Amino acid sequence: AWMTNSALFAARKGHRVIYALYADLDPRQFKNRLFQHLTGKKRANLLDAEDVKVVQEIESLPIEIFHHVEHGSTLRDLETFINARKRKGFMPEMVFADYIQMIDGDSTNGRTDETEKISKRFNQMAARHGYAGIIGSQVTANMDGSFSAKYAKEIEENAALTLQLQPEKEDPINRRKVFIKYNRFGPSGVFVGARWDSQRLVFVEDAF
Repeated sequence: AWMTNSALFAARKGHRVIYALYADLDPRQFKNRLFQHLTGKKRANLLDAEDVKVVQEIESLPIEIFHHVEHGSTLRDLETFINARKRKGFMPEMVFADYIQMIDGDSTNGRTDETEKISKRFNQMAARHGYAGIIGSQVTANMDGSFSAKYAKEIEENAALTLQLQPEKEDPINRRKVFIKYNRFGPSGVFVGARWDSQRLVFVEDAF
């Protein structure tokens, strides 16, 4: 939800976005999720003029979708896709890699080492092409109450911004604490309020 919401926000501001789907979503499901974020509805009613208007807006957004979840999918596949879009005049400003752990690498030292190398190469690729690279990585709650990135801590250590969702058992189901663990551009180590509202994650001051 964070990744799709962020991409949607950027695209609606006019930024050109490539969204790489490595998770269990296909392009149709991805666009349906965008619809949910905008309306709070699970699916569009094509007999409803307002729903049709939202669907048309989504189709017109400057978002190109890369979908490749088959075994053997690599960063080279994504870079080939980016180069093809650039040749057609679509110059991306942001590239999102949703669930980067699904990308195959070539490490023989285990999955953690492999994922760290993939994240490093993704950032290098972003630098070559001159766009902002955004990685989505699961965060695991440890037995001692601490939180860590799944598989690869280097993803967090090299990030410009690291967010963590920290739900409390006593909190209402639609209220969440979002912890800004590290922020190169502003305050770090602080909580902000968020509201989970009908498939939408909304950052609001009065969330609690």
